Amino acid sequence: MTASLDRVLRAWDRLEWAVRKRGILGAARRALSGRARPRSEEEAYALWRAIHEPRRTASRRRERWQGGSVPVLLQCVDGLGAEQLERTLGSLRAQEQVPWTAWVALPSPPGRLGDATAALADVDPRVTVVEPGVALDAALAAAGDVAVLASPGIVLAPDALESLVSAMRDDALVELVYGDEDRIDASGRRFAPSFKPEFSMDLLRSTPYTGRLLGFRTGLAARAGGIDGGEPHDVALRLTERARRIAHLARVLHHVPDDLGIDEGASARAITHALSRTGEEGAVDALGGGRFRVRYRVRGEPLVSVVIPTRDRVELLRVAVASVLERSGWRNLELLVVDNGSTDPETLRFLEDIGPPHRVIRRPGPFDWAALNNDAAREARGEYLLFLNNDIEATEPGWIEALLEHAQRPGVGAVGAKLLYPDGTVQHAGIALGMEGFAGHPFRGALASEPGPCGVLSVARECSAVTGACLMISRELFDSLGGFDPELRIAFNDVDLCLRARERGHRTVWTPHARLVHHESASRSAEHPRGEYLRVRRRWGALALAGDPHLPPNLDREIAARAVRARRWSAPG
Repeated sequence: MTASLDRVLRAWDRLEWAVRKRGILGAARRALSGRARPRSEEEAYALWRAIHEPRRTASRRRERWQGGSVPVLLQCVDGLGAEQLERTLGSLRAQEQVPWTAWVALPSPPGRLGDATAALADVDPRVTVVEPGVALDAALAAAGDVAVLASPGIVLAPDALESLVSAMRDDALVELVYGDEDRIDASGRRFAPSFKPEFSMDLLRSTPYTGRLLGFRTGLAARAGGIDGGEPHDVALRLTERARRIAHLARVLHHVPDDLGIDEGASARAITHALSRTGEEGAVDALGGGRFRVRYRVRGEPLVSVVIPTRDRVELLRVAVASVLERSGWRNLELLVVDNGSTDPETLRFLEDIGPPHRVIRRPGPFDWAALNNDAAREARGEYLLFLNNDIEATEPGWIEALLEHAQRPGVGAVGAKLLYPDGTVQHAGIALGMEGFAGHPFRGALASEPGPCGVLSVARECSAVTGACLMISRELFDSLGGFDPELRIAFNDVDLCLRARERGHRTVWTPHARLVHHESASRSAEHPRGEYLRVRRRWGALALAGDPHLPPNLDREIAARAVRARRWSAPG
């Protein structure tokens, strides 16, 4: 009866949450769209456009931009065709609210593209062709406060310039603006949307997700060393490193044709240069599909204390212990198994065999996850703590190093791993706020091999929290936070820890390069003690209600679930 009542109350909470966050009409619109149940990602995207884009058109500003002509800079590359450039210029001519001038920088040598652009400039006086060796930055020097960088070949949405410049006009602190994108074919069919999260430097170092259309303040470009000859990923990294505030517009601002690809060699060089500028050491590996892994250098050989609470279930514990001692590759570690009152004879024999430098800590009594881990942390000697469930299994080496390389980075708090169900689907890829009434697991059920939207399932990135089933954090930070909240005995203690670290200026990082199997049942109910649920809602409810900055706001949870079933994802163009 209690469990049934709790389910009813949780359902009511979710309904109340949806109404508070989206209003009654928004909540109803979501419920109605859920009943339509599109059979594919393409149908889901068509539904999304039918709901959102008419409202966007109706809300277009009626006044014209008063800030003068906005320079749009187009850096042509070798191999670009005249028809690709004309495609972008044609979409510029459809920008009605903002006066613009286009500065087209030719490659060297310009080849036939030079003759074609000269003809375009003759037809439209707003187009200026900049010969090779002539700086685009000279155009910025004579420009006003804002400018736009567009990759030749893309198609701008009709309100793209208006959206970019208005974001900077409405907030004087915003210095860089980017938006969502999708793909477009020769017939004009739009598909494969790339819905994006708020800005994350970790994600930008993993994939050029900010896209091929950026609005920026000219003063920012000057501080970042200009944009001349810069590859889009390089320019995005340099601008974001210097920007005071970066705005993401949750609307599709440009369309990427199939004939435009990503120069992975240029992106890898751009990421390497970014590491050098910030004084971080690491190697860049291309993963394909415009995605990259930065292998940050692990400094020294710090002691890692691995904490595993358990009670009986020796068949699980034996695998978890082997994962640490035999399959990690990291040798400077101590294992602390916290025995919460095991009585099974085989389990007790196994625990007796655990000897120095590893230890068994006896803590009988009612199950209290927070207290068990806090007690073990006080007895741990390691510089880094790794909290691990007893139903975790490592299948490949290097996973502790993959966690440690991020835990050592300045400004990083908790670090989590990619956890899979035994059937190969995703159980944990970070925790997002605003789901299931407070927080939940996005992309649960996706295939392990799927990259996810903007590659978020295949690259290291920031997230709001990670699960305590596999969580690494420095001992110093954990102690300064007071450990896990003792009032959260069973649930949400991991989310609470990550959010308290965030308050102190430490971000949470999730990495897919530490990949483990979690033998939690895929059908297991996610019931939590209601008192603990209410405690975190009171403490963090406002933050969760604002939406998760690391989950694309346009990636509706129901549409995301259908995309998982359809096995279709898009990557940034």
